[in-house]
Amino acid sequence: MSRSRSESKDKCGVCSKVTGSDTWLACELCEGWFHSKCVNVKDDAYKILQELETCHWYCSQCNVKLGKIIPTMVKLHDRIQDVDNRVAKMENDMKVHIGNVIKIKQDITEKMTEAENSMIKNLKDIKIDWHGKLTQLDLSLVEYDKKMDDMRHEIRQEIASSIDGVKREMQNVLDDNTSVKRVASEDPSFAEVVAKEVDAKLGLVSNEMRTMQKTLTETRAAVTEEQDKENRRNNVILYRVPESTAGTVVERSADDKCFCDQFVVALQTGVVGEDLKKIFRLGKRSEDLTEPRPLLIQLSSRWAKNALMENLGKLRSLEAKFKNVIVAHDMTVNERNVCKGLVRQAKEKTEQDSGDFVYRVRGPPGHMIIQRFRIRN
Repeated sequence: MSRSRSESKDKCGVCSKVTGSDTWLACELCEGWFHSKCVNVKDDAYKILQELETCHWYCSQCNVKLGKIIPTMVKLHDRIQDVDNRVAKMENDMKVHIGNVIKIKQDITEKMTEAENSMIKNLKDIKIDWHGKLTQLDLSLVEYDKKMDDMRHEIRQEIASSIDGVKREMQNVLDDNTSVKRVASEDPSFAEVVAKEVDAKLGLVSNEMRTMQKTLTETRAAVTEEQDKENRRNNVILYRVPESTAGTVVERSADDKCFCDQFVVALQTGVVGEDLKKIFRLGKRSEDLTEPRPLLIQLSSRWAKNALMENLGKLRSLEAKFKNVIVAHDMTVNERNVCKGLVRQAKEKTEQDSGDFVYRVRGPPGHMIIQRFRIRN
């Protein structure tokens, strides 16, 4: 704050002289030098200023300025302190919030893990349950096939017995006819009566033969239809699957197998590539490949087919190469004819409706029905 005259050659800020008193005061704000006598600081006060390290001195001009600056600085300091307190509180709140978020995230992760494990367990239990039911169903089908074989054998025996009976009856008629001829030669009127009776019996026998033949034909057709249904029961047909342009049949078949494996995995049904027993195209391959042939898939079990058909609603959410695929049951000729008839009826109902509803055929083969759906705007 103060120094002897030998320490500086600065001029006094009041008298503008260097000579004079050896005691000087320096303003801590403007850094100007002043003679202690020029600024009316007595020797006793000057000594006190030198002894007090925490004492500050300012010239008269700077003192006026400080009178305005110091209150502003005090307010600024208070505001800075307040901001610091707020920042510290926000940091603490943020730490608490981050801790809560981390805990919530951990809780959600644990719950999702538990839900995923529970879902996997439920799916395994459902699959085991379905496998058990399908095993029982397969046993029932074996028993049904045995009953059908027994029925076919009984029908053949019954038809053979009936044919033998008809043959014996016809032989009797022929024998009676021989006797009648002998009597007819003696009595013409009796011959006419007997001839009419014989014709009536022959007509009756002929009708019975035709009825039996019709029954036999219908039974054979029904048995053939049931066998055809059983052969197709685990099959599905995929439409709109692009055909491979590979040069060999083996390569094209491998491409179809790869597509089907990716397709069943994308549906997330639990069906895997090992469940696809056979995959092949239906019909003759065209040269331009503009119209891809249907792709038939034979699945390993009825469970696999049901799992696939029940999850077809996921198709619209899959990637483009899968969402346009149409999956249908592999139907017999009779089932296709019934389906076509129902489709025609559904189309007629849609055309006759006011326009708010559309009619579609739904359900598995043998249980197809026409359902009404509201048109979404």
